[in-house]
This record gives sequence, structure tokens and C-alpha cells, in this order.
Amino acid sequence: MAEAAALLGARIGGRKGALLSGLKAQIARLEAGTPPSARGEGPAALTLGCPAVDSVLPGGGLMRGAIHEVMAAEHRDRPAALGFLIGLCARLLQAASSGDPRPLLWVQQEEGLIDFGTLYGPGLKRFGLDPARLIVVTARAVDDVLWALEEALKCSALLGVVGAFGRQGKKGALDLTALRRLQLKAESSGVPGFLLRLPTDSPSVVARSRWRIATRPSAAPAWTQGAPLSARNHGIGNPSWQVALEKCRGGVPAVWQLEWAHAAHRFCLVPPMGDRPVLPVSGPQEGGEVLPLHGGRDARVA
Repeated sequence: MAEAAALLGARIGGRKGALLSGLKAQIARLEAGTPPSARGEGPAALTLGCPAVDSVLPGGGLMRGAIHEVMAAEHRDRPAALGFLIGLCARLLQAASSGDPRPLLWVQQEEGLIDFGTLYGPGLKRFGLDPARLIVVTARAVDDVLWALEEALKCSALLGVVGAFGRQGKKGALDLTALRRLQLKAESSGVPGFLLRLPTDSPSVVARSRWRIATRPSAAPAWTQGAPLSARNHGIGNPSWQVALEKCRGGVPAVWQLEWAHAAHRFCLVPPMGDRPVLPVSGPQEGGEVLPLHGGRDARVA
């Protein structure tokens, strides 16, 4: 009887010791502020596919299980910020394994659709984002968007969650407390959350990263190289942005000129003008005049 009691006591003591060790490790992780995905306990970091950008991000990409903020530089740049965010979502889908059928949830505030409209299926497919993998929810108030985001970030059956906000009808609705709740839910589930906010909004101190997006002219498509420099022959170039990483915990703030490579479904640096070949010309042609350049070479000016 005494032996059985001693054995039972040893087992209980062992369980208590294991539980205590687990709690200590969990407290250490919370104090470090590192989500499970960044500790190698979940999926790897989300890369943008551009080494120049990924190299300044902690772990070589964006943390999963965290909130990331995308903001336009000005009101006119809001479609550009939306395009950049769609690129991030496309990267998220591309990084998922072939056997991972989880969808993305996109929660948008109704007021935010007034100026530039809603998502467009063929455009999403052009970015590599399959509309069939996207669940879109439209809500009227900021509080409703926040509630939907908080509930969605609890659910590990989602690949990612996006919240697209319009103007705040209720002052302080998107406050520090609300954003902290979103961050805690993302850390718990390992599901990444992206917030698309207005340029006039106050930046969040909770978000793990904050991106400021501005429009920039697209470069001419590669297939037009060598053709006469005429606007009608250029076609439509890749989406292009000026991307500023204003804040990243564990990363390095920087600014890049990026474009979206449709075929590879990744971000890449815009080639500098000096690295592009001069268009070959043999004489005056339709679309401009030939001007001499240094070194005896000619180029066409539209």
C-alpha cells in the first residue's frame, strides 16, 4: 500500500513538474513577444519573393500569427495600397501547400468602397489570387468589422484575414485596445492578419509591421524593348509602387521601388533606368525625333 502511494505521488509530482515547465516556457515566450510561427512551431515567415526586401525582415519575411498594417501615402494612393495588399495575399496562397484548402477571409467596411469600388475577380486572378479561395464580408460600422476580424483570427481553418477600413464613424473605435485584441488572437491561432487603413488614420503601435504605399509609373513591358518608342506600342506594364517599410519589429525600415511580376507571382525591384538598354534606331521614325547622346549613340524621344 505504501509503495502504491509513493508511486502515485511520484506520478503526480512528475505531472506537476511537466506542467510547471510548460507554463514557464509559455511565460518566457509571452515576455519575448514572439508568436509561435516565428519560433519555428508553425509555418515559416511569409516572404515577398524579393531578396532585397526579405533580407531586412525578421526571419526573412513577414511573421505569421501577427497583425500587419498597409496604408496609402495619400488618398489617391489607396488603389495602389490595395494592389500591394492583394499581392501579399497572393503570396500567402502561393506559399500554402498544395493540400492546404484553407480560404482567405476579406472583411471590408462599406464606406470604404465609395471612392474606388470593390474587389474585381479577373483582376485578382491576374495577381494569382484565386477568387474561389476568398470569402468576402461587407460590414457597415467599424465595430462590426472589428468583431468579424476578432472572431476570424481565432479560427485556424483560415489561411489569413484582411480588414479593409473606411472612415471611422465612431471616434476611437479602432483604438489601442481593439488592435491589441486582434494581435493576441493572431498570436494564439498563428493566422496572419492584414489591415488596410486610410492615409489619415493614426498608425498603430501594435502592428508588427507598417507599410506605406504610393503610386509610381509602370515600366514598359519587356516585349516592347527594341520597338519604336511610341505610347501605343508600350502596352500595360506591371503594377508598380513606392513601398516604404515604416516600422517592423526586429526589422530595418527602408524604401524600395517595387513592381509585381505576374508570371512569378512575386514582388521584385524596378530595374534602374541606367540599366535598361538604349532602343536601337536607324533614323527618324514615327513617334519622335532622334537626338544624339554621349558616346555617339542615338535614342528616340517621344
